[in-house]
Amino acid sequence: MIIDVVKVTSKGQIVIPRDIREKLGIRKGTRLLVFYRGNEIMLKVLKNVNLNDNKISNAKSIGAGDDKIDDVELKVMQLLRMMKNKRSMDM
Repeated sequence: MIIDVVKVTSKGQIVIPRDIREKLGIRKGTRLLVFYRGNEIMLKVLKNVNLNDNKISNAKSIGAGDDKIDDVELKVMQLLRMMKNKRSMDM
């Protein structure tokens, strides 16, 4: 596990540390799903995602309710799996 501290800029930006970017293959243009729960922000690397797919809009409601972080992560993974399955069916 890699842990680091980052600082938020005046524009609300952060820099993901290089070793984390390299390990996850994050490059310019890589899409990340961003969600939060309580005071935690989580990022999920998205690969081959069609952002025009209306299922991506469901991501905004995933964290609603009293779910625990693990439940939210599970819901995000289920959403991503659904998107991947739909994409393979469209081919």
